Amino acid sequence: CLTDKGPCTPQGKELKKIVPEVIQTSCTKCSPQQKKVVRNVITTMQSKYKDQWDLVVNKYDPKKQRSGELKAFLSGTD
Repeated sequence: CLTDKGPCTPQGKELKKIVPEVIQTSCTKCSPQQKKVVRNVITTMQSKYKDQWDLVVNKYDPKKQRSGELKAFLSGTD
């Protein structure tokens, strides 16, 4: 779903809307609750669906220019 290679569930559609912004801006416009949810979803994807997560990152940040900021965001607690 997130890489345009399959159908999206309603939750997948919502996630697909925010993933590009999360990768590009480290969720700067997100509320604290949204950040918590996004961190949980992404860390779950990274641990359980690593290949799919890598495809998502390659789609939205192919040059890995935001990888450091994304890692910092994911390890944050705000």
